Amino acid sequence: MKHTLRCYILIPVAVTCLSWLTGCNKDSANDIAVTGDIRLNARLLHHTWGVPYLDAYLKPNATSFPGYDTSNYEIHSKADNDGNVVFDQLHPGNYYLYAKGYDLIWGDTVVGYTPIVVAEKALTNHQLDIIVYVSE
Repeated sequence: MKHTLRCYILIPVAVTCLSWLTGCNKDSANDIAVTGDIRLNARLLHHTWGVPYLDAYLKPNATSFPGYDTSNYEIHSKADNDGNVVFDQLHPGNYYLYAKGYDLIWGDTVVGYTPIVVAEKALTNHQLDIIVYVSE
C-alpha cells in the first residue's frame, strides 16, 4: 500500500518536472526580427526650401492622421541639413508621416503630415521618394 501511494505521487511529479525541463522554451538566441527592405526618402519642404533638422515620425498601419502626440508614432527620425529624412527597413503598407520643428529661415514652428502608401509597384530599387510640405 505504501509503494502504491508513492507511485501515485511520484509519477505525476516526475512527468511535470520532465515536461517543464523539455517544454517549449523561447530561445532568445534564435529570435529573428523581421524587417522589410524598403527605404522611404522624404523631403520636408517649407515653401520652396528644405527645412533642416525637423523631427519626423512614422506610424505604420495607419490610414488616418494619428494626431500631434508623438507617442502615437512608432518610428522617429531627424531630417538632415537639407530637410531630407530617411526611414529604412519598411514593409509595403499604409503609413502616416508627421513632421514638426522650427524653421530657422522663416523664424517659426512648422508642421506637416501626410498619408503614405508604400506599394511595390511605386518603388524604384526598393525606394520611395516623397515630398512633405510643412507650414506654420
